[in-house]
Parts: sequence; structure tokens; C-alpha cells
Amino acid sequence: ILAWLEPRRMVGRQFVLLPPQYIAFEVYADVALLPYFNNARELVKETVKQYFEEIGDEFGAVVQYEELYGRLDMLPCVNHVNSLNVDAGGSEAVREKDGSLRLPPNGVPLLKDARYMFSVG
Repeated sequence: ILAWLEPRRMVGRQFVLLPPQYIAFEVYADVALLPYFNNARELVKETVKQYFEEIGDEFGAVVQYEELYGRLDMLPCVNHVNSLNVDAGGSEAVREKDGSLRLPPNGVPLLKDARYMFSVG
């Protein structure tokens, strides 16, 4: 990549390529489900997995707490979300005031672990 960029470089500038830095995320969700859904647990788990798959290709992504919370809360099988915790391994991610986690420019989010507590109500 550097060899391809070199002829296009402006005089006095230097290119630096950073390798991707995979940042492991852990999610804990306490979700109250509606009683008449048979596959509610799978829907919740798939929603969390899908969210991280969608942003997993973005360097420097922002893992938005409200976005994940909203996706879970809007599922037809969910009565309400009691609590949601999203934590990043290491100290590379910066937590914003709204609970979102901003990754460094070369950071790539990776869902390491997700734990759930389900109740009916």
C-alpha cells in the first residue's frame, strides 16, 4: 500500500500505516420478555450479534449505547430493557457522556462476550 501511495504523496508529507487494533467488547443485558414469544431469547442474542457485525468493518467506529439499547427495546418480543452494559477491553476506547464508546482511528470493534439475564414481564 505504501508503495502505491508514495508517488501520490505531497512533498513534505509522510504516510504512516497503522494495523487494525481489535478491541474486544463485552455486553451484559437484562431484558424483560413478553411471555407469548417462543424464540425471544434467540432474537435478543441475534440483535446484539448483528449490531457488532454491522459496525465491525468500521475503523474508528463509535459503539453507540443508545443504538444498541433502542434495537433491543424495539424488538416485538421485548417488554423492556432493565439494564444494558457495554464495556471495551483495555483502555483504548473512550467513553462519551452518552455512554457510547469511541474507538481510536485504527480500532475495530469485536464482540468477545455477551451475557444475558431474561425475565418475563
